[in-house]
Amino acid sequence: MRIQHLTLAVCLASSLVASDLAAQRKLAPGALKIIQPEIDLRDVHSLPMPLPGLEVEPYQPATFPKTETLFSTTRQVVFFRDVWQYEFGFLGLRQLKIEATGPDGGDRVKNIWYLAYRVRNTGVAVSHDKVPDPRFGHVDHVINTAPGELDPNTLPGRFFPVFTLSGWVQDAATGTYQLVEYKDRVLPGVKELVAREEDPDETYLDTVQMVRQVLERFPADSGQGGTWGLAVWYNVDPAIDFVTVKVNGLTNAFRLERNPDGELDVIAKTLQLNFWRPGDRIDEDEDVVDYGIPLLDNSLDQSEIARRYRLPGPVIRGLHINPENLRKSVVFETDAELSPRNFESAVGAQLDAAQIAENVLEGFTGAGVTLGGDAAITTNIPGRSWTIKDTWENAPRQFLIELYPEFWEKTIDGGIRFIKRIDHLWVYE
Repeated sequence: MRIQHLTLAVCLASSLVASDLAAQRKLAPGALKIIQPEIDLRDVHSLPMPLPGLEVEPYQPATFPKTETLFSTTRQVVFFRDVWQYEFGFLGLRQLKIEATGPDGGDRVKNIWYLAYRVRNTGVAVSHDKVPDPRFGHVDHVINTAPGELDPNTLPGRFFPVFTLSGWVQDAATGTYQLVEYKDRVLPGVKELVAREEDPDETYLDTVQMVRQVLERFPADSGQGGTWGLAVWYNVDPAIDFVTVKVNGLTNAFRLERNPDGELDVIAKTLQLNFWRPGDRIDEDEDVVDYGIPLLDNSLDQSEIARRYRLPGPVIRGLHINPENLRKSVVFETDAELSPRNFESAVGAQLDAAQIAENVLEGFTGAGVTLGGDAAITTNIPGRSWTIKDTWENAPRQFLIELYPEFWEKTIDGGIRFIKRIDHLWVYE
């Protein structure tokens, strides 16, 4: 019993020393890939929509304008919220062989995938009353804020991580590819084995321990603070390639999206990290997993790679043009339905033909906008920009419809060009 107590005391002392050493540890430049917080203006508000759960019929009042009725004033409601986001850094996606106990009680050598990461609470947040009215501008403005814009007491100070590793595996019999997914797991003894590989003086928290950890705030430029954690995946198919790791819990940002049943779904802002490797079953732990995605000269092959990583394609964005000041306010966003073969938009083709595509009409309806019976479409730039004019409540209206590329777009020679970083990206799902 004395030996056990002595061992515990020595371990605690060693842990304190290790903590001090870890605080002084300097990593080689580029070893820790850091993703700074980015809060998009769209994270702070929703797009206009009818007030959910309210059923009211339109009518023409006799003593005041129709625009002041309950129906009219609840057609285009914008929801605001305060948003915070943590800084995330990681060392790389790696593999390691471990000994695990099988069903028969015997030891077996197993291969695991792991991601050693650091999360920091740098106080980056935006209060909805600190941003301009979203109805007076585009929604693609990114805000990198300084600490203190949001009351520190509203920051959670905790990280509730959910890590999902996914990728594609080719079926040996049919040659087709299948998407496979794995959830992070807590495995006894793995943290210590990883620490030997990465840094014996560092303490890595598993997912359960991370949830209990309070993240103290540190200024972003101080280089101080941060809590190290470990995500682990077990029984990953050794032939997996085109790998992504998705991280939930770094922000409270979300968006509201109508499903096919007309109901609102909450889709969370998620960090997606992209990796690739030549998948095989030989010496898995010796394979180098590269950060990013393969870049190819062949545009069709590159398009297929983009599809494997589920990179969001261009969207169709509808904006209302204020007739008094010509300011544009976003009404809706919808999928451009771009073909992976010729990079042409099915929605754009319909608009070019002066036809309102179904998902464009659904976008208007979902935002509480009913197009007048005299709605007419004019093409400004084929495949890229259109104008819709109609009359509503005896007043002329004008909408601008644009094809907006998010991460990649078609080039003049028919190829594909990436316009944003694609080693990591923020997605909503």
